[in-house]
Amino acid sequence: EHRRCHRTWQGLLYAHRNARLVFEPDSEKVNPETRVAYQYTEAHPAPDLLPTLLENLTTVGESEVKVLEHRPWFYASRWNQEQINAGAPWRLLELQGQRNTFFIGGTACFESTLDVVQYNDNFILPHFS
Repeated sequence: EHRRCHRTWQGLLYAHRNARLVFEPDSEKVNPETRVAYQYTEAHPAPDLLPTLLENLTTVGESEVKVLEHRPWFYASRWNQEQINAGAPWRLLELQGQRNTFFIGGTACFESTLDVVQYNDNFILPHFS
């Protein structure tokens, strides 16, 4: 079976980043920071992970956390072996360019930089050359 998130990692803080310039591009203030935090779970529907997030943020030194929004986001496509054998991952290629829409980045292929660049070079750039 494909690598899975170890069950003891379910819902733990995966990463967090300063996103102030995304949410407040014209702001000159330095603090407080607007940050985005990521958790990972394979449970669908996702359980209430907010208490775990707050605990993890405290552990990494964050304080006075104000949560503006907390919601599950189904990040990447997943297929079982039967769906892979039926060609599900490759259907995305058939959709490229339809309705002037292109699927690129980590959603179309795993988000390693090399994979994303190769995918974009092979399937997206020819449409714009």
